[in-house]
Amino acid sequence: MKSIFFLCLVAFTYAVNAQHVLTKAANEPVPGDAYTDIEYDTTVNISRATGTNQTWNFSSCVQTTNNATASFSASTAVPESSLFPGTNLVQSDAAGTYTMYKVTTTPTTQVEMLGFYDIPNASPTTFTNSAILYRWPITSGTTFSDTFSGPIDIGNNTTAPLNGTVITTGSGTGNVILPGGAQINNVLQVKSDFTLKILIAVPPLTFTQTVKETVYQYYHASQKFPLVTQVDDKITIGSILGSTVDVAFVMSVNQKVAVGITEQNFDASFQILPNPARDVIKISFNNTQNEPLSLKLFNALGQEVKQFTFNQGTFVDALIDIKDLESGWYTVQTKWGNRVANRKLLVY
Repeated sequence: MKSIFFLCLVAFTYAVNAQHVLTKAANEPVPGDAYTDIEYDTTVNISRATGTNQTWNFSSCVQTTNNATASFSASTAVPESSLFPGTNLVQSDAAGTYTMYKVTTTPTTQVEMLGFYDIPNASPTTFTNSAILYRWPITSGTTFSDTFSGPIDIGNNTTAPLNGTVITTGSGTGNVILPGGAQINNVLQVKSDFTLKILIAVPPLTFTQTVKETVYQYYHASQKFPLVTQVDDKITIGSILGSTVDVAFVMSVNQKVAVGITEQNFDASFQILPNPARDVIKISFNNTQNEPLSLKLFNALGQEVKQFTFNQGTFVDALIDIKDLESGWYTVQTKWGNRVANRKLLVY
């Protein structure tokens, strides 16, 4: 469920101009559009600060092998869209979901989500009250909210009532530091808060599932898609027997930006052995340009705990004493010249 709202937000967040404005003309997707985001991981706390003159630092994040791709088509190309009256744009993703949208200028210039269709299970979830995701234009300080509802398919030919709210805000402006250290100025942050409640009856018990999802996205005029997207999820399932809570975090980078990071962050030769480690680690990497070299270790709070400088040479092979480090995850950051490499280290 949570991935549906994350993907629809990514899909409808395109470029901003220098004045930090999202508009229908510049930002609304059309049939034929597509995007790919590359997932990154981190062991440090990433800022979610709002307001003006912020710096959002993602330099310690490390690329994973996961990615998310979606594309758009006209409703006439998707027969299932007939189950969602008013649909004129359809998003499809690799997870096997069609998300149905109504792009309209009445009563305001906006984009509504009418529901989604689970392709593998051939099951529709149709909102009786659609969710307004975007109301153009959006700039710093813009805010609007909407409620939505409808029966959601929970499997086994069973539906459950869903009710939700979405609040969208132009929440901040500032600079983004990408993985690898490149800084991009004049960035707009847009924050979207979702709250969903689903009532599930499993006689003799009734369960309430509450999903709270906050999505932060960062836009710049150089890219059609957001530079970076952060998603925070908290899912609570409660009943007379008690409740369980699950939390999740996803951070991803626009593929076009990620390609640039890969070119800058050429760290294929960077090795840490052993990993996990306890007392000593061995760091080795090639320095083909014979440039100045440095290494830093950061703890899970983003605090620098060790720093080293190496003599210039075409190959570095060094032992690092970590006996004084507490157990947990660390980021090992190596910098030579203007290039940066990050690797995770688990100390036990």
